[in-house]
Amino acid sequence: MQPFIIRFTLGAAPDATLPPRFDIAEVTTVFQADQAKHLGTGGFGESWLLKQGHRSKVAKILYNANYPMAYLEREVKSLLRVDNPHVVRLLGVKQVLLSVGSRAVLFFEYIEGNDVMARLRTGDWPIEPDVLSFTTGLFEGLVALHQREAVHRDLKPENIALRPSGWRQPVILDLGLAKLLDEPSITTYPALLGTTPYMAPEQLRGDRARKAADIWAAGVVLHLLLAREHPFYGAHPVPMKRLSPCWKPVLGLYR
Repeated sequence: MQPFIIRFTLGAAPDATLPPRFDIAEVTTVFQADQAKHLGTGGFGESWLLKQGHRSKVAKILYNANYPMAYLEREVKSLLRVDNPHVVRLLGVKQVLLSVGSRAVLFFEYIEGNDVMARLRTGDWPIEPDVLSFTTGLFEGLVALHQREAVHRDLKPENIALRPSGWRQPVILDLGLAKLLDEPSITTYPALLGTTPYMAPEQLRGDRARKAADIWAAGVVLHLLLAREHPFYGAHPVPMKRLSPCWKPVLGLYR
């Protein structure tokens, strides 16, 4: 595998998100919403908040025009059965006709409140009793996912939301869809899937991530909350850094 770059920072978030590819008026009309708001743009698609009366949901519109719906429906079947307050609810998937053509769309419940990293960037660090409640909720969510044989693969502060009640109500977002949306077939390994500062040693080697990788990532997140620094990269912004030497003995244990 080629050398890769580790990026970790607790600094301020970027000033602006990437602009949407789809027009707000079209999204509002196509989804028959009273209001539509662009939430974010990623590598696979973009997310929109749709409001209809007192109801709200999030639509993730996928960019790939050729994404096979049969595969997508089959792969999310188990996620549709996850029912836990600490896991965002996947509401469904369907094909939608837009001006650029037909696109697959995933629908999720809308979680009000910031994600963990957004809270940390404002200086809102949890106290120890709150971290204990956060930990309980986080692992309840992971158990619910793992019982459906789903592996998140990209657990990190940005993928954990906090309901309005705060640190005691974490909600796991994304549900491991990065691997699902990476390609319309079984991923070929070695492949890096995840966010490097939170990836388990086997992921950093490019091997398949299993449930233990989610436990590793949860441990990194909890260390960050309790110690107020990353276990390997400290508390100060590290804009670009190659794989730290401190990983080497750890990687050796997994060979």
